[in-house]
Amino acid sequence: SDGHVTLNVYDITGRLISTLVDGYVDSGYHSVMWNGIDDNGKMVAAGIYFYTLQGESSSMTRKMVYMK
Repeated sequence: SDGHVTLNVYDITGRLISTLVDGYVDSGYHSVMWNGIDDNGKMVAAGIYFYTLQGESSSMTRKMVYMK
């Protein structure tokens, strides 16, 4: 359903690296590309990261590998 959504990227220690989405999103299928830049404008190192997608009534966390 429509609602507020956040999509955050975290490093292996749990530190917030980047907020990719933080706002109202219509229901449906969406895609987001992460360019490997953190919220401070710096390129991150290759490695394992986690992303958390949180909606109004549910959330999910998944692992991803960022390779250069």
